[in-house]
Amino acid sequence: MKYLIATLGICCQATFAQITSEFRENKLTSCQEVYLDDDGHPYKKQWLSNEKLDSTIFFNSNGTEFKGDLAITDTPHFENGFKALTKFVKDNYVSRPGSETNGKAIVMFVFSEDTIDMRIIDRVGYSLRYYNYDVELIRVLNLVKKKWSVRHMKSKLPIVFFYPFEIS
Repeated sequence: MKYLIATLGICCQATFAQITSEFRENKLTSCQEVYLDDDGHPYKKQWLSNEKLDSTIFFNSNGTEFKGDLAITDTPHFENGFKALTKFVKDNYVSRPGSETNGKAIVMFVFSEDTIDMRIIDRVGYSLRYYNYDVELIRVLNLVKKKWSVRHMKSKLPIVFFYPFEIS
């Protein structure tokens, strides 16, 4: 089953599994959903009560659960803006000769006090051998870890942020 998540005007499809649900008078009163990345690993779990979001837990790339604020309106700043980030990725991404690299990747960033965890949660247009693309994209993003700023944000750490990258 696919579910649309909108974050900063970005829509990505995420697979989710509805774990528990309770109905009263034909109305959903509680529900637990686990969102899976393209590799089938959970990256978000949320609980709904009386048709409203009750709580959300996210998962780091190593599988550790944590509570974090989702950056929707106030986003982390990248030095020189997001256009500079996109240009940096395009300029530094090295594709293997003969490989088709036409696609998009949605990356989940987790900003905590002293680290930034990155995880690819959605791939669109990759060939079946996407592992090399993932490794290369994360390698390039690791080069710019120190160019992010979250000091201006009112949210509590950790902060979760989703951003799309075109791979070409």
